Amino acid sequence: MPAPVVFTPSTDYTDKEKMVAVREMRRKKRSVISIARELGISRQTLYAWAREFPMPVNPDDAFQLQNLKLNVLQLTLKPPRQGLKSP
Repeated sequence: MPAPVVFTPSTDYTDKEKMVAVREMRRKKRSVISIARELGISRQTLYAWAREFPMPVNPDDAFQLQNLKLNVLQLTLKPPRQGLKSP
C-alpha cells in the first residue's frame, strides 16, 4: 500500500497561476487530482480557486482582475455620501 499523500502548499500562488490551474481543470483533459498533486495542493483548494474565478478567464488578465477586486473592495468600504437617501 503506498504512503498517503500529504498536501502542503510550498508557495503562495498568484491569481494568474490559479487561473491557469482552473483553466486546465475546466478543459477536462487532466483529472482534478493530477493537477492538484502537481501544484502540491488539495483538490478542495483547486475547487475553491474555481469558485474564486467562476467565469472562464484569460490568465493574462490577472492584473485587470486584481484591480477590479480592489475597486469593488474600495467601493464597499466607502461610507455613503451625505444627503443621499438609502433605499
